[in-house]
Amino acid sequence: MSSAAPPRRPVFGAVLLSLAAVCWGLGFYAQRMSIAELSPLTSTAVRFVLAMPVAVAALAWCARRGIRIPWRSGAVLGVLLYIAFAMQTVAMQYTPVSRVALLTGLYVVFTPMLQPLFKLGRPTPIQAIAAVVAVMGTLLLVGVIGDGESTSTPPNIGDALTIVMAVICAVMMLLIGQWTPHEHPVALNAVQIAVMCVVSVVVTGVVEGAASSAVLSTSFSTWASLVYLAVFSTIAAFTLQMMGQRHLSPAPASVIMLMETPVGVIAAVLLLGEAMAGLQWVGALIALGSVVVSVVGEHRREA
Repeated sequence: MSSAAPPRRPVFGAVLLSLAAVCWGLGFYAQRMSIAELSPLTSTAVRFVLAMPVAVAALAWCARRGIRIPWRSGAVLGVLLYIAFAMQTVAMQYTPVSRVALLTGLYVVFTPMLQPLFKLGRPTPIQAIAAVVAVMGTLLLVGVIGDGESTSTPPNIGDALTIVMAVICAVMMLLIGQWTPHEHPVALNAVQIAVMCVVSVVVTGVVEGAASSAVLSTSFSTWASLVYLAVFSTIAAFTLQMMGQRHLSPAPASVIMLMETPVGVIAAVLLLGEAMAGLQWVGALIALGSVVVSVVGEHRREA
């Protein structure tokens, strides 16, 4: 049987989601480092292969305790997550990490806009305005609006991939919000990791052929990045997210996890030496402002 829905503890859930956001924020830097010597698909596959033993152990632990294994929901999340992470990692070949972090944060705006598809009510007028503002900020951020000095990197396929990835993340926020109250978070995360591992290995094998010897000859820094992505950005962060979302609805949960965006930008600036030029900073502020507007709309809905 499914686990009974626990009493909601919003503060506890917010703390768990904040920790997950920090793990993911630093993960932007780790993702960029992981593709210094490996292709994006290989990097993504190795990340999930490293996490697989923990997923298997978690599934065994759940089985011994009679915890229901959510194969179907975990498989759906696993496939969506693999697509999202593969897109994001490929995008980093073309787009600065700071911009990837900012564009990824737009899932907070997309989440309420997609709620009607999940029978969760229409977005408020304020949230609709937030979506329009987010589009304007994004156009400035990537340099579609502005002169040649407005962006250090021209608009590219990486920007488009990241925006699509943000939409997928919004869909996942809504799905997780529906499923986590009735599923054990450890079991759900274990299934999705196992599915991500299998899918990533198959896709990498089909697209790139047999695993390259480059995997074994990579530097310590690359391996350290891969281990971080496996342990913190995959195992820990998703478990924290699923535990946290048992105590909060999708819209406020997505707002708390937006912390990953400023953490990712700060890491890119301090650790990678990235810088945004001209109107990009204006676009970034407008995009983040749209998130604040979306939050106000959510609070008015719940009032």
